[in-house]
Amino acid sequence: MTTAYLDSSTISRDRAPAKAPAKPAVSAALRAILARKDDRLLRDVGLTREDILGPEETYRAEQRRMRDTWNL
Repeated sequence: MTTAYLDSSTISRDRAPAKAPAKPAVSAALRAILARKDDRLLRDVGLTREDILGPEETYRAEQRRMRDTWNL
């Protein structure tokens, strides 16, 4: 068995940790449209929920929706 050796003198300490990308702000009016169960208004303007929320938040919203269905 070998043990890896890490020489800490080669690690840069002046670099700040990476930050997560900022989430785009969704206006109150757009949130009201997203709160509706149908997407007809979004389709009328050529958008989808994923276009507005992004793929990660769309996935989380779908998971919450499925979980709420089972919590009846």
